[in-house]
Amino acid sequence: MPGLFFYKLFCKRALVCDMISIMDKYKYLIIGGGIAGTTAAETIRGKDIEGSIAILGNEKYPLYSRVLLPNYLEGTAKKEDVFLRKEKNYKEKNINVFFGNNAVSVNTKEKRIIFDDKKEIFYEKLLIATGAKPKKIDISDFEGPDVFYFQNIDDAEKLKEKIPEVKKIILVGGSFNAIELAEAFLKNGIEVSLLIRGCSFLGGAFDDASNKIIEENLKEAGVSLFFNEEIEKIKRDDVLKNVITKKGNVYSFDLLVFAIGIERNTKFLENSLIKTREGVVVNEYLEANVPDVFAAGDVAEFYDVVLEKYYLFRNWAAAFLQGKIAGLNMVGEKTLCRHVSGYNVVNFGLNISFIGDVKKDKNTKVVKRGNLENKEYEQLFLRNNILVGATQINMNKEKGIITMLIDRRMDLSSYLDKLNDVNFNLKDIIN
Repeated sequence: MPGLFFYKLFCKRALVCDMISIMDKYKYLIIGGGIAGTTAAETIRGKDIEGSIAILGNEKYPLYSRVLLPNYLEGTAKKEDVFLRKEKNYKEKNINVFFGNNAVSVNTKEKRIIFDDKKEIFYEKLLIATGAKPKKIDISDFEGPDVFYFQNIDDAEKLKEKIPEVKKIILVGGSFNAIELAEAFLKNGIEVSLLIRGCSFLGGAFDDASNKIIEENLKEAGVSLFFNEEIEKIKRDDVLKNVITKKGNVYSFDLLVFAIGIERNTKFLENSLIKTREGVVVNEYLEANVPDVFAAGDVAEFYDVVLEKYYLFRNWAAAFLQGKIAGLNMVGEKTLCRHVSGYNVVNFGLNISFIGDVKKDKNTKVVKRGNLENKEYEQLFLRNNILVGATQINMNKEKGIITMLIDRRMDLSSYLDKLNDVNFNLKDIIN
């Protein structure tokens, strides 16, 4: 295989390089070295012991856990605990890894990838697992050494270096990421103000009762909360740094951290034949509209056979599973992607979960149940009397049965009058 021959010629001691040194071809080429891409490569190697495999990542590091980055900031996880692979792990599986490479275009007719340094690489089968990046504010004032976006280990490292000299942080956003960062900063003794553009947390999936529980929990922990606030400009002088909102309110800060959502890394596909919308559009086997092209992880806008629609997840467990399924399909083992995704975070002791599809539309019926005095509350989302999703606060014990009900797509018409009773055992529906 010419790709492997040249690679060994230039990198005799390891199968890990930080640059592409020559035009190469690989049987399996994976763009993205995160959990989806790495899992796909390892799955492929388990099925095809001879086929050449290359992972091309735009970061400089082997696989690490983004889930643990808030813990690293907080100080409850060491940096070495964050890393899940070492260079030797790739070498042992004969997986070639190129760090620090950014793809700028894909030619699917020639099966060729071009990188920002003009180097090229060819493939037989391609997996796009490029993930996502933070949404940024496109205003010049919103740049500088005191403004941060949080996504990767470099961001965590830079923030960690700043923490000892910081007294006040303004955190912008109402996402899971934002409330996790609020906890990490507060536990470092930093005063935290959380500015949220809307009137609710987590993209509006929660109702008033859910928001109240989360809001009170954050306030009890010491976070200052400001809803319906959007920063218009930043004013700096030799003494003070302030943000001024569209309402005219002024908040002082030492660091300004944005956690306002993500956008999928698909720009390099703009002039390709690969179909994209918000992400790379793939079917239930994670296959794109172009032969021999697949997508997995945060970037995949896949057809969800459970929800019966195209869907995007941002979830570590889902990315792992999709990476495995993509790997199987790339080696010819036709495998359906069927998975009810969920997201969970424990924030200042409050266990908060999303399961399935929690987007509301005109056809969505929401059933509410719980014990507000005990901060136990959940919403069940139904369409055509079929359970499609749920939000939970401190009701994690029902996560398994709810996931099963969503997956089975059972008609719950005969149980509608019981669902809002917290004493009704959802397991009785299955039994």
